Amino acid sequence: SDNVAVPIDQAFFVQRVIRALAHRQQFVQDVMHCRLVNSEGDLLPGILCDRYDDTICVQFTSAAMECLFETHVLDALEEVLEPRAIIQRYDLHRDRQLEHAPIRAPTLARGQYTAPTVVAEGAFSFEADLLSEGWCSGRFFEDRPLRLLLRQRLATCDSDSAPVPQVLSLFT
Repeated sequence: SDNVAVPIDQAFFVQRVIRALAHRQQFVQDVMHCRLVNSEGDLLPGILCDRYDDTICVQFTSAAMECLFETHVLDALEEVLEPRAIIQRYDLHRDRQLEHAPIRAPTLARGQYTAPTVVAEGAFSFEADLLSEGWCSGRFFEDRPLRLLLRQRLATCDSDSAPVPQVLSLFT
């Protein structure tokens, strides 16, 4: 906040998460599967938060934000979204490297999680283990336009003359 009189506590983060959610509801078609908090864009520098239905995947890209406010942020996410699970990732991220923040395996921060997470998007269905190393949470949402293009191309296939192609993505 640019107001030094505002206390940075759980209520502060609750209001920011509510604001981010309201913004997504205006512009994102599927708010149950989206990047819910996008760091500075949602006035929460150093926090990325992806929503997969009732599972939240959060990553602190700022060591200061993680050290000072981790509990407040996780509590705020629980209060606003009531998720089944919150997974915390510590992936290799340029900001974490610059701040010498530890890179370690993802952990279950709150709740209960059973892999895989299944996300249905149009005719596609995806499975991911959000606790696996190497899973790039935000990339899933960035590739939505490509999947839409693929869906449109598949819709033009003539299933009477040839079988509808199956697609396997081998890229991360």
